[in-house]
Amino acid sequence: MKRYVYASFTLVVITFILGIWLQSVGVGLDGKGPVNLAAKLNLPNSSWPLIFPVFGAAMLGMNLILKRPAIRKLWYEKSVGKAGVITAFGIVFGPLLALLMQSFIGLKFFDLIDARGAMLGLAILQMSFFLVFGNYVAAARHDIGGGFKTRWTAQSDIVWKKTQRFVGHGVTLVSVLAVSSLFFASPKAAIFAHIASVMIVKLMATVYSYTLWRQENTGNAYDHL
Repeated sequence: MKRYVYASFTLVVITFILGIWLQSVGVGLDGKGPVNLAAKLNLPNSSWPLIFPVFGAAMLGMNLILKRPAIRKLWYEKSVGKAGVITAFGIVFGPLLALLMQSFIGLKFFDLIDARGAMLGLAILQMSFFLVFGNYVAAARHDIGGGFKTRWTAQSDIVWKKTQRFVGHGVTLVSVLAVSSLFFASPKAAIFAHIASVMIVKLMATVYSYTLWRQENTGNAYDHL
């Protein structure tokens, strides 16, 4: 796990260096693009190279805090295994997204990509994350995290396992459909439709976990009669 954490810090540093270099070659001198973003955030125009590195560092810090128990368990493991894939990928995701956004600024400046291409890159990254999540969430464990949690999954191993499988199948399905939609829909529309679909799957999984828990406890209640 420590390799993923160190790699994430490295991505943040690369993002910062890339921003400084882009600024040195003239990106932002026209008062457009990243400078507009800095203005919207009430920051000095010259500070735009810091926006995405700070974003990546904030995402990394938040994950290190929220996933601290899992990181401790897996810190010295050479391989995180299936149960730790989601945790590891979640740690890298924020810094990777920050580097991607910083790269898009440079690619657009040199006319190597347009706005649609940038949105397409974001869509692919987002959908890839949820494809990984969907394929590995069934292997998630309580003590490592990375799975889909409700108040009912915490009370039963059976409910936990069945709910993770339900979420895994659902998220994988909507993510595959979302990737397919990129061939005929705009990336922006595909991104929002995908997010909405994932939220629906999670809502259904919440109801499903409650139903499983209720069935399990109803059966136990009858056994004691």
